[in-house]
Amino acid sequence: MKCAYHPDKEAVTTCSSCKKALCEDCTAQTENNEVCIRCAARAAAQDASVEANERIAKHQASKAKGSGGQKKGLSPLIIILIVFTLIVLLANAYMYVNSKVAVVPEFNPNEDLEVTAVFISEGISRYMADHGGDLPEHLDVLYGGYLTEENISPDVLKKFAYIIRSDGTYLLRLKGPKQTRFPDMVFEKSPS
Repeated sequence: MKCAYHPDKEAVTTCSSCKKALCEDCTAQTENNEVCIRCAARAAAQDASVEANERIAKHQASKAKGSGGQKKGLSPLIIILIVFTLIVLLANAYMYVNSKVAVVPEFNPNEDLEVTAVFISEGISRYMADHGGDLPEHLDVLYGGYLTEENISPDVLKKFAYIIRSDGTYLLRLKGPKQTRFPDMVFEKSPS
């Protein structure tokens, strides 16, 4: 009789499981039985499956027994992370509530006369750029496209004297008595 897996070899036994003829190369010994390699592998897989199921059952039994049938509480690492997160959130809230944000005062052309003079000078420069370098004859012509009433009202503009000099410069001066806190401001004639 020939081997079921090697037809060129003589069979020496038969598989006790599938009853196929086997040569010496195809025979495996299991618990005093001779089986083919395929049946041996199948039996090993079944044994491993049974053993794995037994280990899982033992593990679940010991887990239930160790915890008394109750679920475990939070792990210490999770508790530490929660506490740390709460500390960071509370610190941020404290810093937000107690932060001292510098309040920038709103521009007031009646009080910030130097800044007002610079705004007027910029309006004059824009006027010069549109009119071939010519200075405006008076400051009232700046309204509409060169100054806005939102920044400088006509009443504020009337506080300034505008004097065109012969050397190509102009002077912005507060009308009325000379003030030491606001010196005369002389600007050169140069379009921006």
